[in-house]
Amino acid sequence: MAARAASSRPYTGYMYGYQPPQEDPQGSWREVFAITRVAFEVLAKPLALLMGTIGLFIMFLWAAFTNPVLILIPGSLAALGIWYLVRQDRKAHRALEDEILGEGRRNV
Repeated sequence: MAARAASSRPYTGYMYGYQPPQEDPQGSWREVFAITRVAFEVLAKPLALLMGTIGLFIMFLWAAFTNPVLILIPGSLAALGIWYLVRQDRKAHRALEDEILGEGRRNV
């Protein structure tokens, strides 16, 4: 009788290293919103840069077809943007040089 009771028990997975599949814990809506927020934070700057470039190009085309002198407006905005990026790059290089060489020492 005892042998029959032992064989009627469900298989627990201790033999041969088999583990029955376990259910994944369910995520909450809070986790979904947190991941979405992080994705938008990462993509915000590149998307803003892309939209700004497209807007500047559309403004350039509109100015070119309206009056050629108006091309100076988007042209100056583009030059201002490039100047800003160059300035930020120089600041980053200076900070790295100061970190490597020490404060005030430069490779000239």
